[in-house]
Formats: sequence, structure tokens, C-alpha cells
Amino acid sequence: MSKKIRTTDTDLTVTTGTSLIVKVGAFKFIKEETYPWIDIYMTGGKTDELLEQNDSEKTDELIDLEELKIFALNWMFNNVEIVKEIESIEN
Repeated sequence: MSKKIRTTDTDLTVTTGTSLIVKVGAFKFIKEETYPWIDIYMTGGKTDELLEQNDSEKTDELIDLEELKIFALNWMFNNVEIVKEIESIEN
């Protein structure tokens, strides 16, 4: 039987963690327990597109889902413009 991946790594250490996830419209905000940053994605296509990894001093202090919701709404207020129609850019 052919395997998908071949490796010489025999380390079988298993680690786990938790993630906080907030989705607002077409945006998803993920705070991993083990990392100090927040991943911000745009959703809606076949795959989510990573927009940025926000690692300001405030993101390391987030400890619960309610704080992530506040961060997400503030980020949207500062970074997203709601328009009726998006004009295409032609070359």
C-alpha cells in the first residue's frame, strides 16, 4: 500500500490546544491558545484567505470569547468599508 507521505521522523509526541473562533459575516477571527496572535481570514470562497496575523500587545492578553468578539468588531470597524458595489479594476 502506498502512503501519502514518507518521513524519517519517529517522534510520536501528541500535543493539544484550544482555539477561540469568532465569525462576523465573511470574516473569521481565530485565537489559538498556544500563540499570541489572532489569525484573521476572509471566508466565502473554496478556501479561507488569511488576511493577516494580528500580534499587537492586546492580542496576547485575550483570554475569553467575549474579548475576541470585541476585538473582531473593533478590527472590522477600523479596517472594513461596507459599500453597495465593488468596482472592478481593469488593466
